[in-house]
Amino acid sequence: MKISINLIKFLSGIVITFLGNELFKFMIDFWVVSETSSTKEIAKITMISLIPLLFINLISGIVVDKFKRKKIIVISDIISGISCLITYFYLDNRFEILALAILLIILKITDSFFSIASRGIVPLMFEKESLVKVNSYYTIARNLVSIIAPIIGNILVLSFNPSLILLINGISFILTAIVEMFWNIKNINSKHIEKNNYIKTIKIIMKNKTVFKMLINATLANFFLAGYPILLSYVIIVEKNNKSMYGLTLSMMAFGAILASIVINIDKIKHIFLDGIGFLFLISFVFIFSIGNELVIMFCAFLYSFLLNLFNIKFFSKVQAEMDVSILGQLFAIVFTMAGVAMPFGNLMIENFDKLFGSYSISVLGILFLISLSIFNAIYEVMIRIKSN
Repeated sequence: MKISINLIKFLSGIVITFLGNELFKFMIDFWVVSETSSTKEIAKITMISLIPLLFINLISGIVVDKFKRKKIIVISDIISGISCLITYFYLDNRFEILALAILLIILKITDSFFSIASRGIVPLMFEKESLVKVNSYYTIARNLVSIIAPIIGNILVLSFNPSLILLINGISFILTAIVEMFWNIKNINSKHIEKNNYIKTIKIIMKNKTVFKMLINATLANFFLAGYPILLSYVIIVEKNNKSMYGLTLSMMAFGAILASIVINIDKIKHIFLDGIGFLFLISFVFIFSIGNELVIMFCAFLYSFLLNLFNIKFFSKVQAEMDVSILGQLFAIVFTMAGVAMPFGNLMIENFDKLFGSYSISVLGILFLISLSIFNAIYEVMIRIKSN
């Protein structure tokens, strides 16, 4: 697939919106901690903003399937932009945690609509054979933003009042909405349109054995992989006593994600593990061997990010290609909600890993992940065979 004008317009909107959200996240962490000299306040407002998000995702899915997705994306960015501008002029360089908390909640809500709609709109903008490539570019964009945003944010907050980021965000969100108005979208033509609800959507998902299997495996991955960044920081900073290596390891993980987005378009790679689940098994083995010196652990972190992003691109491309386009909003809402439920419990599971397993914490996590993947997939295959007989 050539780099079309439509793809450039699509990625431009995605990148600027992601950059705005990442800059705000950086700014609020920096500003709140600087003003309060504590992480408790930022933890509180982050938790408060996450609580309603699970329900908002489900509402977003219905709205995305019922209304035009391009309009939802445009309106989400306009609301985000106006909210940032209002907060900027209201604060007038002052620090007020309540105003920032309210803005964080608004941006979380608009991001829910934006994220689900932007995933669901891809099959309406691009041909089926191009979906893997589009999703790989989508992944590259997200990871490049995650690298660039802290650098830009750091320069801005050290050179100016942190609230300046709100002004920049407000303007960029509005400009992005204008770009998104010119996306070329195909009309939805589906027998399911106007008849969608979550029960019917779940039944449709379960009829597609490959997608259903990938969805459950993805949920298992979200549960077990959620705590990996925490354990990684503990092993490198505490067990290995090498703070400088931690930042380099995070950079290697970003590079792994970008490399995965490039190699997935190679024909030989594209046809390996068609359902992507094999990549999750490989991640469990990478975790198991995450022992030894810092270089081994850093290389394993690179491989983890590389393999995880190969699975993610496969997963989203498979869903967009095989599922009815009119239910993609609710389907992705289910995906994001299941992830939102699984990840906090995953973090809770590893709470005492550092005390129990020390430098072997990541290896133990890998063993548990491997056992869980093996049990579920074995049971699933047995059930399919029984059902077919």
